[in-house]
Amino acid sequence: MSLSETVASAGLAIYAEAALVLFFAAFLAVVFQVTRKHAALNHRHDGALPLDDGCAVHDDEITARETPEAIRK
Repeated sequence: MSLSETVASAGLAIYAEAALVLFFAAFLAVVFQVTRKHAALNHRHDGALPLDDGCAVHDDEITARETPEAIRK
């Protein structure tokens, strides 16, 4: 029995199919997370985090210390 016959009879195709299903589920979870209605507010808040030093320059700017819940009010 050769190596190719051994590998072919091992039934390893199920691993490729399982990986495809897991990837598709993760992809759908990411798409759902990004396209939620209140995701835009969270993206705005998260986008301010790297540059925020805690001081708002203008009243209409969002700071990283403000939570999305506080901004909705």
